Amino acid sequence: MSNNQKDSLVTICIPVYNGSAYISDSLSSALKQTYTNCEILIVDDCSTDNTLEIIQQFEKLNSNIRVHKNDRNLGLVGNWNKCIELARGNWIKFIFQDDTMENSCVEEMVTAAQKYNHEFIVCERSFLIQSDASSSQNEFYTNQVSRLSDFFRTDSIIHHNDFNLVLSKNLTNNFIGEPCSFLFAKSLTNKYGLFCADLSQLCDFEFAARIASNIGLVYVPRKLVQFRVHGNSTSESNHKSKKIKLELIDSYILAYRYRYIKEFRMFRMEFNERILNFYYQRVNNLFDKNWDIGHSLIRPFLIKYPLTYIHVMKAMIKGFLKNLKIG
Repeated sequence: MSNNQKDSLVTICIPVYNGSAYISDSLSSALKQTYTNCEILIVDDCSTDNTLEIIQQFEKLNSNIRVHKNDRNLGLVGNWNKCIELARGNWIKFIFQDDTMENSCVEEMVTAAQKYNHEFIVCERSFLIQSDASSSQNEFYTNQVSRLSDFFRTDSIIHHNDFNLVLSKNLTNNFIGEPCSFLFAKSLTNKYGLFCADLSQLCDFEFAARIASNIGLVYVPRKLVQFRVHGNSTSESNHKSKKIKLELIDSYILAYRYRYIKEFRMFRMEFNERILNFYYQRVNNLFDKNWDIGHSLIRPFLIKYPLTYIHVMKAMIKGFLKNLKIG
């Protein structure tokens, strides 16, 4: 990144859906950024509350805010990708409707991008745990959440080889962070793709891992964003309503993408045996945990994510015999 790119336009993307409770806080933090060459893009995914009215009021008062309303509901990940599509900036900085940023967040991350001549920057985040958060949420975000600092030296560039070694041991553990922690060049999505909408919970981790496994990342250890944790968050609703899909399908799709898509080729060159074992375990899990559920859930994904034929036959036979024994 050349010196004059420090002043490149950054698009602060705020995807929203029924976010009236906290969207004003999120927008206010975006407007207070010390880095001034920003546009704020808000993409409303057909909210049914008064979110649209709130953000349109902000738009009237601030010339750097642009509001787009989708013609139809695209869903969580679809709306993230719509934000990227509509962004005019060379750089993308996500902030979600529940979250806030330190005033210097964008400036510090752009400065890190220039210092290390890099296109993917990840900062640390703190967690705003609300009173309506579940006990499991509280426990996870207080004591169990992983951070890059658990594995790497802070305030440094992380080479892709070093990243891949850690990834090979943490294939489903999001040790990178949420999209609100990322600043990345929009051009990276042309080379490595957008967020994978087939994933319910690990879509952010897979996206970041896909990029970092090829080019590494720059880690800024400062807690520059605040990730709000509450009872109505997407993560919590995912765990409640999609538990089986998360355990079976998300894990399988992630394993499949590690094993087969071209963007993880560099990762496979270094750790193919681990990835292959992980993939086969996930194929078996689809049928071992619950034959009927596993079979019905995987059917819609067979064409898009074809299973290795001989391994699927083994898993199917194993599941069939298991059910005969139970019966």
